[in-house]
Amino acid sequence: MSFKVVHAFALPDVDLGEELLEPLDAMLVKGMWLTEDEIISHARDADAGVDGPQGRVACVRSQY
Repeated sequence: MSFKVVHAFALPDVDLGEELLEPLDAMLVKGMWLTEDEIISHARDADAGVDGPQGRVACVRSQY
C-alpha cells in the first residue's frame, strides 16, 4: 500500500524531503493551489495534506 501526501502551497525549487518518504512507500504531490476547488481536486484521494509556509498538517485520512 502506498500513501499520498499533498502539499498545497509548495514553493518551486524547494526540497521538501521527498526522498525521506520513499522508504515509507509514500509520495509527495506538490502544488500551489489556493482555492478550495483546486485543493479538493488534487487532494481528494490523499492520505495526508500539508498547507502553507508553516507546514501544518491540514488533513489526515486513516484506514483504521
